[in-house]
Amino acid sequence: MERIIRFISGHPWIVISLAVLVTGFSLTRFYDPYEGRLLVGYDPSTNRLLPEGDPGREFYEHTRVVFGSDETILVVLHADDLFTRQNLETLRILTEKLDQVEGVHHVTSLVTAQSIRGDAEGLLVEPLFYEVPEDPEHIAELRRQALDNPIFAGNLISKDATTAAIQVHFLDFDDADFFERGIDAEIARIAHENKGNTEVWITGAPHIKVANQITQRAELQRNVPLILVILGVVLAFSFRSLRGVLLPLVTVVVALIWTMGVAGAAGRPLNQVTVLVPLLILILGLSYSVHVVSEFFDEVREDPESSAAESMRRALMKVWLPVSLTGLTTAVGFLSVLLTPIAAIREFGAFSLTGVIGSVVASLTITPALLIALGKPRALTRAREEDAREDLFSRFAGIVAEVVLSRRRQVFFAFGLVFIGSIIATTQMRVSSDSIKSLAADLPARTDFEAINEHLDGATAFNVVIDASYVDAFKDPKNVREVEKLAQWLRKHPDIGGTTSLVDFVKIMNRGFNEDNPEYFAIPESKRMLSQLMFFGASDDMERFVDSRYQLVNIVLRTPLVDAADLRVLSGEIEKRLKLLPEHMSATVTGNAIVMQRMIDDLIRGQVMTVGGALIVIYVILSLLFLSPMNGFIALIPNIVPVIAYFGALGLTGIPLSITTSIVAPMALGIAIDDTIHYFARFTEDAKRLADEKRATRHALRTVGRPVTYTTISVVLGFLVLTQSDLLNQVHVGLMGAFTLAIAWLVDFTLTPALCSGLRVVTLWDTLRLDLGDAPQQTIPLFRGLSTAQCRILAQMASMRRVPSGQPLLRSGDEGQEMYLIIDGTLEISIDGQEGRIVLAQSTRGDLVGEVGFYTRRRTADVEVLEDARLLRLTQGSLERISKRRPRLAARVFSNMNSILADRVSNTTDHLR
Repeated sequence: MERIIRFISGHPWIVISLAVLVTGFSLTRFYDPYEGRLLVGYDPSTNRLLPEGDPGREFYEHTRVVFGSDETILVVLHADDLFTRQNLETLRILTEKLDQVEGVHHVTSLVTAQSIRGDAEGLLVEPLFYEVPEDPEHIAELRRQALDNPIFAGNLISKDATTAAIQVHFLDFDDADFFERGIDAEIARIAHENKGNTEVWITGAPHIKVANQITQRAELQRNVPLILVILGVVLAFSFRSLRGVLLPLVTVVVALIWTMGVAGAAGRPLNQVTVLVPLLILILGLSYSVHVVSEFFDEVREDPESSAAESMRRALMKVWLPVSLTGLTTAVGFLSVLLTPIAAIREFGAFSLTGVIGSVVASLTITPALLIALGKPRALTRAREEDAREDLFSRFAGIVAEVVLSRRRQVFFAFGLVFIGSIIATTQMRVSSDSIKSLAADLPARTDFEAINEHLDGATAFNVVIDASYVDAFKDPKNVREVEKLAQWLRKHPDIGGTTSLVDFVKIMNRGFNEDNPEYFAIPESKRMLSQLMFFGASDDMERFVDSRYQLVNIVLRTPLVDAADLRVLSGEIEKRLKLLPEHMSATVTGNAIVMQRMIDDLIRGQVMTVGGALIVIYVILSLLFLSPMNGFIALIPNIVPVIAYFGALGLTGIPLSITTSIVAPMALGIAIDDTIHYFARFTEDAKRLADEKRATRHALRTVGRPVTYTTISVVLGFLVLTQSDLLNQVHVGLMGAFTLAIAWLVDFTLTPALCSGLRVVTLWDTLRLDLGDAPQQTIPLFRGLSTAQCRILAQMASMRRVPSGQPLLRSGDEGQEMYLIIDGTLEISIDGQEGRIVLAQSTRGDLVGEVGFYTRRRTADVEVLEDARLLRLTQGSLERISKRRPRLAARVFSNMNSILADRVSNTTDHLR
C-alpha cells in the first residue's frame, strides 16, 4: 500500500486524469448528452418487491394467466344519481373514448358488460343497453336490472346507484413501458375532460405506481442539489475553507456517477427502493473524504515546512487503513442485505455496496490528488491549531470527557435502560406494505383511492381460488353449492365488502333461462341443466371466474382494508374456513395484495437475517482488527445500541417496518461501526503516546470527535431532507435514519469513551505498521519463543517512546515506576564515584534498563541516551494487562524476564569474584 500512496502523492495529475476518464466513461453509461436524457430507467413494478421462488408468488402468477391480470385502472364517476340520461351518456362517452386509448385491451362498464336476461325465446347475453334511453321509465328499468344483478352491483355500480366504475384492461406490457407510453396520463386527461356533471376518481395498481414514480423522480431531482447545499454548509462550518467544502462534495458526486454508471452498464433500472441510493451515497459517502481532508490539514498544521505531497503522504499512511476498514464495515451492512429474498432490496444492497466502494476509492485517490494539486492552505499554521484547541467544540468535548470519565457506571446504567426499553418497545413494532398510505394525504391518487374505497365497498381486490381434483368438477351442482356456501360466509365477514364468483353467473343464467323468474335465482338441481347453462351462457366475463376445464374457480373479493397487518388477519381467518371444504377441493387465498402482505413476513425474516448476519461478520472483523474476541465484542456494543433503539423507536412511534424503512438498520450499523473504529484507533494511539487512558479519552474526543460530529450533522440533515417528501415511506426513512444516526453519535460520544477509558486496545494496523526490527524474537531476549505477531501485540499493549540522543532517561535516587526495553539506539548506565562518574555499561538493542528501580521503587543509577533510541516502556499496569488478556503470552514473557534477571545476577556475582 505504501507504494500506491507514494504514487498518489508523487503523481497527483496522473491520478486526476485517470479519475476524469473513468468518470466521463461512467457518465456515458447512464446519461445521453445528445438527447439530454437518463439511460437508467425506473421500474415501478411491484414484482421486484415480491420474494423470488416463493410458492405463493408462483401461484399468483399462474392465476393471472388463467383468469386474467388484476392490473387494471378504475375510472369512477360519482353523482347523486347515476341513472339520469345525462350521467348515463357521460358514462357511455367516457367508456368509448377510454376503449380507444392506445395500449388498452378492453374496457368494462355498465355500457359494455354482458347482461344475462331471459325472454320467451330463451337466454339473452348482451350489453345492458346500446343507446341511452330518453324516457324515465326505460332508465328506471335499467336501474332495476343493474342493481338486481350481483355481478354489476357493488362492482360496476354502487348499491345506492351513486357511483359507477369503468374497468380499463391493458395489453400485455411491463410497467416501465406503461409509464413511457403515457397511458395513465392519457386516461386521466380523457376522464377529466369528459366527466360532465359528475365527480371523477381514478385508482388501480398501475395508476398508483405511476403516481409514486412521478413523485419519486421529481423529489430525486429536487433533493440531490438540496442535500449538496446542506452538506456544503456543514463542511464550510467545519473546515472554514473553500477546498474543505468543494473537495468532499466533488468526491461524493464522482462516487455517485461511478455507481450510476455501473447501474447503467448492468442494465438495471431504479425501483421503489433503489431510487434512494443516489441520496444515500451523497449522505453516507461524505465521511471518508472528510477524514482524509481533516488528517491532511492536521499534518500541514503540525509541519508547515513540509511540501503538500509529503504532508499528504503522511496523512494517507495514517488514514488509509481506518478509512478502508470503515468502508468495509459499512459495505458489510449493505452486503448483508443480499441475504433477503426480495429482489428490490438485494439490488439496493448491491448498488449501495458499489457506492460505498466507490466513495472509499475516490476518497483515497481523488481527494488526495486534488489537495496536492491545489497546494497547502496558507491559513493553516501551528498557531491556528493551538487556538482551535480552545474553541467551542473542544470545550464541549472536554466537558463530555470529564462527565463520562467521572460517571462511567451511570453511563452504563443509562444505556442499559435504553437497551432494555428498546427491546420492550420492539414488541409493539408493526409491519406494513401499504402503498396508498405512503402517498401524501392530499395527493389525488390517495384521495381518489379513499373515495372509491368508501363508495364501492372496498377498492382492494384479492382472490380465493378453489382447485378441484378432477376435470369438469364445477359442472356438478354439488360442488358449485360448496362454492356458494363459502361465498355466503365471505359476504357475512365484516371486513369483506363484496364477492363475485361463478355462483353469481350460474344463478343469473338459471333465472334468465326461466324468463327472469326470481324463484329460479338458484343453482339448478341437475348436472345436465348446469352443463347447458354453462354452454349457452358462456361469455368473456365468465372466463374470469372459471377455467376452460371447469376445474379451477376464482372468487373475487373486495375489502376496504389496505394495511398489511389487517390483511394478514383477514387472510388467516379465510384460510381457516377453507379447511372446511371437501377433501377433493383445495383453496388458496391469493392476489397482489395478499402476496405483498406475505412479502412482509419475508421482510421480517430477511431483516433478522440481515442484521444478524451483519453483526456476526462485523464482530469477526472487529475481533481480527483488535486482535481479541473480547475487544471485538466490546467494540460491537456501541453499534448494537443504535440498531436496537431504531427498532424500539418503530414500536413507540407506530412507524411501520416496510420495504424502505428496512434499509435503515443495516445502513446505521455500518455507519456506527465507522465512527467506533475511528475513535478506537485514535484512542489507542493517544493512550500509547500519552501513557494515560483518561488523557487519551479527552484528546480522542477532541480530535476524532470533530469530524465524526460534523459528518453526523451532515448525515442527519441529509436524512431530514427526506422528511419533506410527499411519499410517507421516504418521510419515515428520513426520520428513522436521522434518529438512528443521532443515537449512534450520542453513543460514540458517551458509551464508547466509557468503555474505552479502562481498555488498552491493540489494533491490527498498529501491529502491521509497528517496526520492531529484524527477527525480534531472536535479537531481543524478552521476546524469545514468541512469533513476530506476538512480539508486536506485546509491544502494542505497552507503549513506545522515542528519545533523542543527549537526553537523560533515568536519574539515580528517583522513584522507579517503569523499565525500558531497547528496540533501537544506545544507552549509557553510570553512577557517581569518589573520583567522578563511573560508566557501568552501555546497553543496546534487546537490553532491559531500569529493572532494578522498577522492582525496588528506587533508581540506583543514571541512564542517558547516547544515540537516538526507541524504547518500549513497561509499567506495572501494562504487565497486568498482558497477564489478564494474554496469559500464555505473559507466562512466556515473565519466564524470559526471570532468565534475564538471573543472568544479570550471575554475571554480577562472577564480576565480584
